Amino acid sequence: MVAPTPLPAPATTTTMPTPPTGKTITIDPWTLPGGPVPPFGTRAAKVGDSAMFVFQGLHGLFQIPSGTCPQTFTDTPPLKQIMAPTNNGRATVMFTTPGTFWYACPVPGHCPAAQYYPSGSSGGSEYGTGGSTTSPPSTTPAPTITIDPWTIPGGAVQPFGTRNAKVGDSAVFVFQGLHGLFQIPDGTCPQTFTDTPPLKQIMAPTNNGRATVTFTTAGNFWYACPVPGHCPAGMLIKFVVT
Repeated sequence: MVAPTPLPAPATTTTMPTPPTGKTITIDPWTLPGGPVPPFGTRAAKVGDSAMFVFQGLHGLFQIPSGTCPQTFTDTPPLKQIMAPTNNGRATVMFTTPGTFWYACPVPGHCPAAQYYPSGSSGGSEYGTGGSTTSPPSTTPAPTITIDPWTIPGGAVQPFGTRNAKVGDSAVFVFQGLHGLFQIPDGTCPQTFTDTPPLKQIMAPTNNGRATVTFTTAGNFWYACPVPGHCPAGMLIKFVVT
């Protein structure tokens, strides 16, 4: 399961110091692939071109040394932070030298989610390359289950019930209003929500946030909203992972 996601910083724009002299390649939206958003794959660019990443939701941008997702994202070589996780941010990089360059989202679970490289190196759900015309290995995206909206059931919002998933799938929770996400040990709402075993905080209460979990093992998994009164009101979901 993913580690707790930090609360986002205010949306800002990060730009390389040298003004762009070539074309601008726009990655819009920079978000988890799925539905109308295809895997990012490889993009070709020339020295002097820029790439602009338009975030949709809570995402960030790191330059990484290869097509393998890091275990952790820290702003130390060979990793380089371009922009910390930000809600609906925008980041720009400029290619000043020829070569092959990889970029990934540092939000826990986002890089490894939704793509699998048969060659054995893992790609990222938010992952792109610049400065190379070499095609990447073929990819087979894993399904992403979207819980949208993640809010109190009622009216058009049906009870969440049980969803089926497979190992490697991800679930994206799209908050509507002030909600959060905890993994809980069973289908009973806890009296209190604290980030201590057997409870695990995925995301603290956030207005219109977005949280992602990736299922790495088979089993039964329950998730609930920690805002007082929300779990008993129906913000509780079970995943059966096979």
